[in-house]
Amino acid sequence: MKEQVRDRLTDLVFKGRLQAQGSRPAAPAPTAAVQKTEAARPSVSAAAAMMAEAADEADAGTEAQRRDLEIAERAGSADAETAGSKTATAARPKAAPAIGRNEMVSIINPETGEREEMKWKKAEPLVKKGWKLG
Repeated sequence: MKEQVRDRLTDLVFKGRLQAQGSRPAAPAPTAAVQKTEAARPSVSAAAAMMAEAADEADAGTEAQRRDLEIAERAGSADAETAGSKTATAARPKAAPAIGRNEMVSIINPETGEREEMKWKKAEPLVKKGWKLG
């Protein structure tokens, strides 16, 4: 399950690369004369420069996005390290089911062989003292 969450988070982070949130302030509006001259002669180098700038901003991301990427990478490496320990815990036998407080149990005093039947909440202190469940 952790791996699925990590994979989805990673997909979200890499697919959802958003434009930098703290981008530069807007430039002042160009005058009408400048707009006419720029429209009259399209500049390939200006378009290439704008594309390169946009790519740089997309690659950079925001500080929060970079932090999220680092956290996702660390989480992925931690899952790989603990994967070996998960298989070891799965091999252990499961513990016996817990006894409810109000369940009737039979306990035996090992010194005298005396057998008593009582609720678990009363028998628990005796079992801790050395009595055995019987």
